[in-house]
Amino acid sequence: MPQPICYDWKNEYTHRIHWQCAEKHVHSFWEFVLLTKGTAHHHCNGIVKDLVAGQLAFVRPTDFHYYILDGVLPNSLFPEGSGIPYEHRDLYIKIDVLDQAAEYIGGKEVIDYLLKPNYPVVINLTTAQRTNLESKLNLLEMYTEDRKPYFEMLHRALVCEVLGLVIEKMYFDQSQYPVWLNELIQKMHSIDLIGGSLDDVVKASNFSHGHLCRLFKKYTGERIIDAFSRIKMQHACRLLSNPDLTVLQISSLVGYDSQSNFINQFKKYTGITPSAYRKNMTPGL
Repeated sequence: MPQPICYDWKNEYTHRIHWQCAEKHVHSFWEFVLLTKGTAHHHCNGIVKDLVAGQLAFVRPTDFHYYILDGVLPNSLFPEGSGIPYEHRDLYIKIDVLDQAAEYIGGKEVIDYLLKPNYPVVINLTTAQRTNLESKLNLLEMYTEDRKPYFEMLHRALVCEVLGLVIEKMYFDQSQYPVWLNELIQKMHSIDLIGGSLDDVVKASNFSHGHLCRLFKKYTGERIIDAFSRIKMQHACRLLSNPDLTVLQISSLVGYDSQSNFINQFKKYTGITPSAYRKNMTPGL
């Protein structure tokens, strides 16, 4: 039976892998694997799946796995920074650290979700998510022993952040939405529509009012009018940070002709009036 691998690397948090690892092995820790270049045939627990650039795989301490690459010459011919055709980046997490992070964010079921399938959970990252994760891994690569406490904090913060991505997949997976719905939700957050009415949203969808309401509820579990009101109130909260804008102006910017109606809706959403919200943002006023 394969034995746990203990890497003899100075950096205990992350590493770049440019070569295939054809020896079946298991780790004594969690290994979050971010593909940044090329494709890997990932053999894990008797299952073979391709991992491609932009995917994040959550390899468990119980996983027996290895990687086979297509058309990649031995690593010695591809020193770091030479334009190599393959790369994945590892984030290493001790079992107790991941358990503590899950407990902190109140999502112990996240661990069960990651452990349950025979093959590791894989997330398709957006460009923004991938860029953010790579930038944090770049920081962790700068590890020095004399600054270990600070890198430890950064590492734990990143673990919580990545668990947040798992929670998004578990409960808010927009990849399950049809393309038109993702595009419509994006439009609902835009300046062009956020100050408009629900009729404007309906026109942007190219559906009838009734049909759109049914479809939106079906996919999101929320009424479209409630979702649009929430988006407006979130934007109003951002606008209240600008002291040059009056409550009346903000009311108009988020599509309310009646200031009193806006105040009532804002209070329904936040529990306080716009003026009180602004005061809480700037203590001492």
